[in-house]
Parts: sequence; structure tokens; C-alpha cells
Amino acid sequence: MVQDIAIGRFIVKHHGSGTSTLLSILKAGSFHAQFRMEFEDGGSAVIRFPKAGATMFPEEKIRNEVAVMKLVQEKSTEPISFILHWGSREESPLQIGPFIIMEYVKHHTDMGGTGHSGPSLQDPPNLDPNIDPAKLKTLYQQMAYILLQLSRLQFPVIGAFEETDDCTWEVTQRPLSMFMSDFIRIESLPRAKLPESTFQNSSNYFEKLCAVTS
Repeated sequence: MVQDIAIGRFIVKHHGSGTSTLLSILKAGSFHAQFRMEFEDGGSAVIRFPKAGATMFPEEKIRNEVAVMKLVQEKSTEPISFILHWGSREESPLQIGPFIIMEYVKHHTDMGGTGHSGPSLQDPPNLDPNIDPAKLKTLYQQMAYILLQLSRLQFPVIGAFEETDDCTWEVTQRPLSMFMSDFIRIESLPRAKLPESTFQNSSNYFEKLCAVTS
């Protein structure tokens, strides 16, 4: 209860306007916990925290995500939630963890309607063989358009980027992948063994990942 109150007040503070009406917990994903605050004017905002243990570098992960969202919003036509505020664990309510507060995008459905579960809970979901071909074509067209937009965002090296100036982006940090985090979380690899630099090409990147685990 205390945590919910602190989180709610924090969202309201950075939302900036409107009277809050309801704080709810959204369905959690594999990597994040999310809370939604609704306002009288019909708007909503979401705060998202990395799940404890899901990533070994939560601060770096959030910083990279913010950079990606801002870049895609600035350099493409893809709809991206507007970031209201983000920060470190020290800045968060009750020091829960690093966070992003963003506008909530209202939607009527998601990709869940295109698939069905396997024979058991352990089996991954797969495409519904009875899906309407017209619906499937529309979904593929939308996904292709998104991939086309993202493919135009090119950089000379592999890594994580940051906004070095207004609307100017440069790759300055190492690429932090899920594999790198899992090396620490599952394989107990010392953090010092992970790369700290950017890479000129994919061959150098994969060679380095192989080297750190050998």
C-alpha cells in the first residue's frame, strides 16, 4: 500500500497536469513491472521498472531504452510513447529501481489474437493456423513497414547510442545484449570479462562474445 501511494504520487508529479483517478498494475512482461495512472481528462501515464534479477545491468538497460525510444521518435514515423521522465534507482520512489515514465498508448487489441498456446504451458505460442488470411496479410504489411523504418537508422559501429546534442545521435557505448546479461546471470561470468567498447562489424562482436566464454 505504501509502495502504491509512493508510485502514484511520483507519476502524478511528472505527468504535470490533470487530476489522478486510478492507479493499476499492468500485466507484467518478462523484464518489467508496470503501473498505470489514469487521469480525469482521459489521459494515462505508465511507469516501468526492470524486474529484479531479469537483467544484470538495469541502469544501463533503461538508459539505452530511452535513447532508442527518443531516436525512433525523432528519426522515423513510428508511433512511440512520449517519455515524460526517466531516471536512476536513487531518483525512483522508495528507490525501487531505474524507471521510465511515459504516456500510455490506448489500444484495443494486441498480437495475442494471432496465435494460440501449444499443447502444454511449457510450449511457446505459435501462429493460429485458422487465422483470416486478410488479417494476417495486414499484420505482415504493418510489421514490414516497421522493419523498413528501423532499417534506415544506420550507424557506423555496433553499440548503444546517446543523444550528444539536440537531435544528434552517436554510438558511444558498448552493445548491451540479453546474451551478455545472461552470461552474468546464468553462467556466473565475471562482469569484468564483458566488452566495454563498440565494434566495427558483427564478426568482431560475435568473436568477442565467444572469447569471453571460452
